[in-house]
Amino acid sequence: MTYRRKIAAFALLLPVITPLLIAGIFQVLQNRIQHEMKERLEKDILHSTTLIKKNIRWAKNKKEAIIDGKYFDVKSFTDNKDGTITLTGLFDDEETTLTQQLQQNTQQQNNEAARLVVQALQLNIVFHQQASHNNFDNNKPKELYYNFNESIPAEIFTGCLTPPPKA
Repeated sequence: MTYRRKIAAFALLLPVITPLLIAGIFQVLQNRIQHEMKERLEKDILHSTTLIKKNIRWAKNKKEAIIDGKYFDVKSFTDNKDGTITLTGLFDDEETTLTQQLQQNTQQQNNEAARLVVQALQLNIVFHQQASHNNFDNNKPKELYYNFNESIPAEIFTGCLTPPPKA
């Protein structure tokens, strides 16, 4: 009997633990990729790109930008007087791929969860219809709870309340 309880407990905890595990694995992989990119920033030939300042989306302020949906690790940047900024660094294809996989995985989980909710609602409707067909006294409502409002007496005094006169 205790073996079945352990299995049931694990089955109930699994949906709660799964998102935490996925988030933890994502963080570990992202940190590993960022460490590798820091090493590559020191060794590889860097790219320079000039963008309008207000159009830049920073993933990490002044360290990592998102350009056309791709991550760009910034080694240095220069503010130009004409309202643009020149970024020098490397495109991070691994982190871009990792983030896209996470977004796809999250979308699939959301779609599956929505499908399960719809199925649960459909199942609830079917059970409700079967229960109403099995009930022979459909015309007579059943009292499930005692109505406490009937036991409360009505207000006896209906006059205007005024404070006593001051002496």
